[in-house]
Amino acid sequence: MYRNREEKSLFSILKDSFSDDFSLSILYQGIQGIGKQVIINKVIRDLSNLNTEFLNIQIDCREKNLEEIIISLLTKIG
Repeated sequence: MYRNREEKSLFSILKDSFSDDFSLSILYQGIQGIGKQVIINKVIRDLSNLNTEFLNIQIDCREKNLEEIIISLLTKIG
């Protein structure tokens, strides 16, 4: 139930942001193992299904410096 509420909230925030062309940053944090990545992946998948122009790129930033993150992003954008 709690995860479902968080999922709907995140989906709503991001959907409104995309439809209004409003840029935002979201920090989604919590202790390890509570399902943060599962919720984020589901919301992104649902948003991708609504908008075919949506480009889903995921980069693991753990133990990477800024240069490595930018290179990963540019590589995935192609």
